[in-house]
Amino acid sequence: MFDPEFQISVLGRIQHSFCHELSISTTMNRVVVFGKPASGKSSLSRDISAATGLNLFPLDLIEYEKNGERVPAEIYSAKHAELIASDNWIIEGLGTLQSFWERIDAADTLILCGFTVQS
Repeated sequence: MFDPEFQISVLGRIQHSFCHELSISTTMNRVVVFGKPASGKSSLSRDISAATGLNLFPLDLIEYEKNGERVPAEIYSAKHAELIASDNWIIEGLGTLQSFWERIDAADTLILCGFTVQS
């Protein structure tokens, strides 16, 4: 299982984007990764999932059919509610505004990608 002493630092891995340094620990159980398009959310989420063993749920796979059409809102909402009720997850993406706020409330870790920090 995950070694509590193990930490990974992710510093500006993605060109044209910035993710703050991230220390991965065993206290991360419900992780929300969100931010600007093409900011490295998916890559970072996969890396965190591989390092922690947490299951990754990209919202695009829940919100859209394989043909690109949106699933009905009630189906999306039910799947999303089931996800955030579970004990551990990484959910990457935005989804609907209502589901975003529900996810933020349920999370213990928020990761915002794609914004520069002014010093």
